[in-house]
Amino acid sequence: MVQELMRMQELMRIWPTMGQRLDVGRAKAYELVKSGQIKAVKLSDKSYRVTPAALQEYVERLEAEAENGDAA
Repeated sequence: MVQELMRMQELMRIWPTMGQRLDVGRAKAYELVKSGQIKAVKLSDKSYRVTPAALQEYVERLEAEAENGDAA
């Protein structure tokens, strides 16, 4: 099942891939996932991945907050 999901959609490693795309450090990248701000897929006890869609959703939410003058 996991292999099928990986074929269907690129799954990014939280670090370094997601962190680099957001230009944040390792601790911040994991904090965003742990806090639920970015949704992640759990592959095993110690392995999580982020979908491009989840990353895009997070960025769009930040953009909307910035347009509305909300604190990010």
